[in-house]
Amino acid sequence: MTLSTVTNSKAKYQFGYTGGAEFEFKVQDWASLSIGALYAMVGCRNVNKTNINCSLEYLNFPILANFYLFDGFAVKVGLQPGVKLRAYAKSGDEALSMTDLSTLAVAIPAGLSYEFRNFVLDARYNWYANRVGEGIKAHNSVFQLTLGYKFEL
Repeated sequence: MTLSTVTNSKAKYQFGYTGGAEFEFKVQDWASLSIGALYAMVGCRNVNKTNINCSLEYLNFPILANFYLFDGFAVKVGLQPGVKLRAYAKSGDEALSMTDLSTLAVAIPAGLSYEFRNFVLDARYNWYANRVGEGIKAHNSVFQLTLGYKFEL
């Protein structure tokens, strides 16, 4: 699940979905590196107090350093490049053009995860370093909550 908005727009948060896979490589007992591919729906509602709702779909590639503070509990931080798959906006029933949005996005994710019996609960905040689009002084701001299952390979 995602909860997202666009900064500097007085927009309300919008719920979305995320899903994919991540692979984790242990470096030490207390540290690991993970990489993944995640589809994410983000956006916002009531942009600048209007009836405009926007939705963006990304394919993100998180690269995270995981630091285990104790068994099963990790702090995560990293870099997440992403590619915009689709963007659309609506004002009531009318579709709006969103052609000037950036195709590539770079986020800085930070979060926490807890693993219990191979189930992993992960909470992250993704701060997007680049602007949403050309001439748009706003960034995506995304909270992400995932539940996964960890397979040993």
